[in-house]
Amino acid sequence: MAIVLPILSFLILSRFLGKVVFNSRREACLVAAVTCCGWVWATSEVLSLLGSLNFMAITSVWAVFLAGAIILTLKEKSIHQKASLTCLPLVPLDMAIAVSIFLIFVSTLLLAFVSPPNTWDALTYHMSRVAHWAQNGTLAPYPTHIQRQIFSNPGFEYFILHFYVLAGSDAFVCVVQWLGQAGSLMVVTLIAKQLGAPRRGQLLAAMVAATIPMGIVEASSLQGDYVVAFFLCASVYALLRWRLEASWIWAVVLGVTAGLGILAKGTGIFFMLPVLIWLVSAGFFRQSCKRWQQVLVVLSLVGVINAGFIFRTVSAFSSKDLIVATQEGRGVFNESFGPDIFLVNVLRNVATHIGTPSERVNKAVTGKIRSFSNMMGVNCDDPHTTYGGVFKVNKLTRDENQTSAGIHGLLIVIFLVVALFFRERTLDIRRLAWVLISMAVIFCLAVKWQPWLSRLQLPFFVLASAGVGVLLGRVRFSLLTVMIVSVLVIFSIPYIINSYPRHLAGKKNVFSRTREEQYFSMAQARYVNYANVADRLAASGCQDIGLVTGGDDWEYPIWPLLKSRGLSKMRLEHIEVKGALAQIPYPLGKFHPCARVVVADEVLDVVFLKNRRDYASRD
Repeated sequence: MAIVLPILSFLILSRFLGKVVFNSRREACLVAAVTCCGWVWATSEVLSLLGSLNFMAITSVWAVFLAGAIILTLKEKSIHQKASLTCLPLVPLDMAIAVSIFLIFVSTLLLAFVSPPNTWDALTYHMSRVAHWAQNGTLAPYPTHIQRQIFSNPGFEYFILHFYVLAGSDAFVCVVQWLGQAGSLMVVTLIAKQLGAPRRGQLLAAMVAATIPMGIVEASSLQGDYVVAFFLCASVYALLRWRLEASWIWAVVLGVTAGLGILAKGTGIFFMLPVLIWLVSAGFFRQSCKRWQQVLVVLSLVGVINAGFIFRTVSAFSSKDLIVATQEGRGVFNESFGPDIFLVNVLRNVATHIGTPSERVNKAVTGKIRSFSNMMGVNCDDPHTTYGGVFKVNKLTRDENQTSAGIHGLLIVIFLVVALFFRERTLDIRRLAWVLISMAVIFCLAVKWQPWLSRLQLPFFVLASAGVGVLLGRVRFSLLTVMIVSVLVIFSIPYIINSYPRHLAGKKNVFSRTREEQYFSMAQARYVNYANVADRLAASGCQDIGLVTGGDDWEYPIWPLLKSRGLSKMRLEHIEVKGALAQIPYPLGKFHPCARVVVADEVLDVVFLKNRRDYASRD
C-alpha cells in the first residue's frame, strides 16, 4: 500500500539522523518529522501548480523521498558516528507513568483507525475541501457555498490530503491528529529536558500533556488543534536549542514549524507570535551577524510557507469581494477592544474550564460573571465579543467541542506563579512562563468567546505541560507525585472509553456500527436520508452531480457514500453559488450536472436534470 511510504520515509530518515547527526533519538525523530511535514507542504504546492495532485504524483514524490532516505542511510558508515546512548532502568513509579501514557496512545490510535471523520467541521469543510482538491488535482479555489472551504487556513488539510490520496479513501485520515498527539508529547519531554527536568520530570510532562481531556478526545478527530500543538512545541524547542548554539539546523526547524503552525489553522498565529517575538528579541540582544541572518531566514520561511495560500486567495478575488467573502471567518475574532472587555474575556476563558456536573453550580458561576461584566459595562452576549451562542458555564462534558481541563489549568497556574514569583534560577523557565502568558493575553484579546473555546486552547495547554512537568519533577515527596499522577489518570479514563462522538465502550461504541453509520454519529437521524439519496444516484448512473448547500451543511458524507456504491468516476461541484465565490472558474472546466442535490440542515434531496445546464466560470 502506498500509505506506508511516508511512514517508512520517516523511520529511515530518523534512523539516519539518530546515528549521524544527533546524540538524541528524540531530536532525530523531531527533525525527521519536521522534514516530512515540510515535504508535504512543498510537494503539495508544487504539484498543485502542475495540476497533478493525484495518486501517481503523490506516490512518486514520496518514493523519491524514501529513496533519498535509504541512500543516506546506506552511506552513513562513511560519516563520523556519535556515541550511542544508554538508558537507565525505570523505577516502578516511572514505569507506571510510561505505561499509562502508552495505554492512552494505544486507545486513541485504535479510535483513530476505526472511526471515520465524523466531527461537524470535518464533514462541513475539512474533508470536503480535501475531496475537492483530490478531484481537481489542485489547491486552487473553486465555487462553493461553504466559504470555510476556501478561506480557512489549509495547512492541516495538506497532511490529510496525502493520507487520503495515498490510501484511496479516508481510512487513515484521523491518524493525522494522533500523529500530532504523539509528536507533541515527544517534544514536550524534550522541552522539559532542555529546562533542566530529570527523566521523571520529562515523563511527568508527557503525562500531563497526555491526560488533557480535550487532547484525548481530539487525538482521534479532525479538529486540527493537536497538529498546531505539535508545531508550536517544536518551534519552542527549536528556539531553545538555537539560543544555545546558533545552529542553522535549528533555525530552519524553527522557521518551518512556525510557518506550518500558522498555515495549519487560523488560531496558530496567536500562539506563534510570542515565539517569533522571543526569537527576534534573542537575536537583538545577542548582536551577532550570524544570528541575525538566521532570524531573517526564519521569518522568510514563515512568509514563504504561507505565501501560496495567500496568493491563491487574493488573486482569485477583487479586494471588495474578498472583504465580503471572508466576513464569516472574521466573525470568530473580536471586534471590540478595551481593558474592560479584555478582563471580561479573561474571566470567560477561565470559566470555560471550571464547569461542574451540577447545573445549579454552573448557573451560579455564570450569574456571578455576568454580574461582574454588567458592573464593568460589558455585555457578555455582545456579538462583537461573543460567537456561536450566549455565554454560560458549560456542564462538565466529554463532548470534543466543549471538553474542559480544570485540573490541568490549575497545575498551569501553579507553574506560572512559581516560575515568576519564587526566584526561578533557570531563566528559560521564566521565559517560557512569559511566553505562555503572552499567548493567553493575545488569545483573549483576539478571539471571541464561543462554546467550543476550550479545544482552540489545546496548543497552549500542551506547551504548558512542559513547564508543569519541570515543576512536578522537583517534588521531593513521592507520595505527592503518586497522588497527582493518580488523579490525572483516573480523571482521564472516562474521556478515553466514552467520549463523544467516538465511544470505545458502551452501547454506541465504534465497533457496534458500520463505518457509514459512524459518519453520522453527531446526528444519526441523517444517515437514512443521505443513504437514500446515494442509492438513487447510484441506481441512475449519474456521475456529474451538482451540490446546493448552506454555509454550514454536511457535504462530505456524500463523497464516501457514493464511492462505496460504485460511482468511482463521479464529479461533484457546487452549483448556483452566489456572491464572490460564484466568480471562480471550475478547475476542471465547464460542468454539466445530470443531478442536483440539495443539502439543507437535516434535509437532503436529489432532482435529476433532463436538460443538463452548462455551468462555466459563473452562475
